[in-house]
Amino acid sequence: MFLQHRLCFYSSNHPKQSPTYNEVNILMIDRNFQKVLFDCQKYDYQKASFEILQEFCRLGIDITSSRHYKNPLYFSIPDLSGSNVKEHLDSVAKELSHPYMKLLESFGSPPELPKIWESSSGWTKYRGDKTYSVEAPLEDALIFDTEVLVKEGHVPTMAVALTSDGWYVLNVVLQFCRYSWTSKRLSVYDDNCLNDINAFNSLIPIYGSKNKDISKCVIGHFVSYDRARILEEYLLDGTGLRFVDTLSLHVAVSGLTSTQRFLKTSADKHLFNNKTWQEFIGRKNDRQPLDRKPNTEALVMDLDWLSETSLNSLPDIYRLYCKKEPPQDKQLRSIFESGTIEDVRTNFQKFHSYMDKLRLFPHPATFCGLLEMSSMYLPINDNWIKFQEKAESSYTENILRQKKLLMQLADQALAKYSNNQEWYRDLIPKPVKDNLDAGPALLTAQMRIAPKLLKLCWQGLPLHYDRVLKWGVLIPGRIPQPYGDPRYYIESFKNTENTECIDSNDAEKCSTNSNVVCHYDSLIRPIISVVKSTAAGDETLDFPYG
Repeated sequence: MFLQHRLCFYSSNHPKQSPTYNEVNILMIDRNFQKVLFDCQKYDYQKASFEILQEFCRLGIDITSSRHYKNPLYFSIPDLSGSNVKEHLDSVAKELSHPYMKLLESFGSPPELPKIWESSSGWTKYRGDKTYSVEAPLEDALIFDTEVLVKEGHVPTMAVALTSDGWYVLNVVLQFCRYSWTSKRLSVYDDNCLNDINAFNSLIPIYGSKNKDISKCVIGHFVSYDRARILEEYLLDGTGLRFVDTLSLHVAVSGLTSTQRFLKTSADKHLFNNKTWQEFIGRKNDRQPLDRKPNTEALVMDLDWLSETSLNSLPDIYRLYCKKEPPQDKQLRSIFESGTIEDVRTNFQKFHSYMDKLRLFPHPATFCGLLEMSSMYLPINDNWIKFQEKAESSYTENILRQKKLLMQLADQALAKYSNNQEWYRDLIPKPVKDNLDAGPALLTAQMRIAPKLLKLCWQGLPLHYDRVLKWGVLIPGRIPQPYGDPRYYIESFKNTENTECIDSNDAEKCSTNSNVVCHYDSLIRPIISVVKSTAAGDETLDFPYG
């Protein structure tokens, strides 16, 4: 994108240049390119040292053999905007993003909410105590949020935008305007409006009759959802409208991987209870410092990322950056998910107040790529709809075939192990007596019983799920209550001579190294340590193996 903006590549007659090879016999780019891109030229490279040659030889690479290459590729390019490619990219990025960065920098502190929201259709502008009906927001930067009544379709029901009106130099005061947009379905009590919910004029205008080449910036959280409900985004000609997604900014700064997301959720629910986790919580809550060994301190510090990240929802991000609970009404939000148009009319005033609180102010960082990616299009025709229908049909067919196979395996297992039918009854929709003939209709491949029915193994050992240890394998010969497992700690020592261990928390009294043997029901088994890694740190569990 940056090169295309300033550079027009074209073929040109260029004097042939002898190939240049580096220390390990790799062909280098044209030296004129090197001068333009890196502001330097280098023709001579020293031969690789004997140690490097030996290392390549060990890897089976012979860099001393002659290689026949064509002359390095060359095409003429204009001068860059700087002395090298780095300065060029910086210059072009600033040039492309400057209009939008300027718009973002115009924001300040928000004013108080209007006490009364107008319910007339279209955009309504709020400035102080006055309201105006407008075609579209007049300003070029706005914080934007929409809501959709799920039962009525995908078009918007209402929207709220916060814009800055401009600076007043004399008073040094930034004045704000607020806008609200209301669907015609709310203001006109006519059931015929529901038949027109997919019409083009049901979308939200941002430009109105204004020149659509003017740079405009919309800020939102998961803004692609709001973008799909903006009228100008469906025009064939491009516009100057760009989007800044606070969700994308958060993910880039403090996002989570899929594994971290699971650990973060568990940590927020305080599901960890080992010593390292307790010390982390104690330090986080500014309790008195605990005496720790250096390696323990490192483990506790490894948990700091838990307090420096959050999940991707707006309330979670609000808690992370604002250090307080978000002012949000979940009960109002649920009406959009399961309510009707009449429910929205009844709670109209509350809804606009709720939506206006869902805002975040983005950091003015390098975001040129974000602006371009937020305005991408996917050109499609009728074949796209056919593709979706065919893909959905194939998916449904495969799911049904998979379900049928699992149900057959469940019936076979029931016939073979008829002494325990409780697991089978859990797979039948309630009431069980009425649905018994339908079989295990609740069974899916995501259930933990599915690997058992499919007899899945790892290295010949059957897969098994444990509530504490999660997924693993069953080892033949392991005693039912493993020594060292904290869930069975006391039970492992019943009827043994080591009664001192039963009520003791001293690790030395109950040694768990590999040289110690555990006497359990006259069986002698070696103890093998297993490390359980969680967000709360590593924890060693010791199990006897046969």
